[in-house]
Amino acid sequence: MAMSTTRTSSRTIRAGQHAIAQLTARQVTVLRLAASGLSGKQIARQLGISTRTVQGHFRDMRQRTGTRNHSELVAWSAAAGLLPPGGPPPARPGSHPGPPADQAPRRPP
Repeated sequence: MAMSTTRTSSRTIRAGQHAIAQLTARQVTVLRLAASGLSGKQIARQLGISTRTVQGHFRDMRQRTGTRNHSELVAWSAAAGLLPPGGPPPARPGSHPGPPADQAPRRPP
């Protein structure tokens, strides 16, 4: 049973590597930033492009890779070897919304 899983995984990875070859350099950059935990708006700001352009990149990448959503796309990129070993690169400080580390989250009254 494990053999068929391995074959399927190998086939999926080969298909993924073929799709990587079809991605543009900008799409790979957007995908890596998404894998690091940045939102579409943060990616747009960092790259100096509109959020609609980022959404267009995601739509095109999902179509090329056969993934259905953002999470699948990031998982696909990891399985296909697009991300560096050890997982996605760490997000830059301040890239995640939320309270600063020294403040406890507020509770509703």
